Amino acid sequence: MAADDKPLPPPNAKKLSEIIAKVEQRDGFRYVDEVDWDSGAYTVTYYTADKAKVEITYDPVTAEPK
Repeated sequence: MAADDKPLPPPNAKKLSEIIAKVEQRDGFRYVDEVDWDSGAYTVTYYTADKAKVEITYDPVTAEPK
């Protein structure tokens, strides 16, 4: 499958930077490791100050966790 065939975020989606800003405000946040777009949502993987790995899936339109 060509990269151009991947579904894109909807036109009314929030900016990815807004979603990342929400992640950065979470308790214990240390750094973002990865952001994926799949199945109509963003999955953000980040680590906390105590080295815990956290994955959260966000709705692209509301920027709220699913």
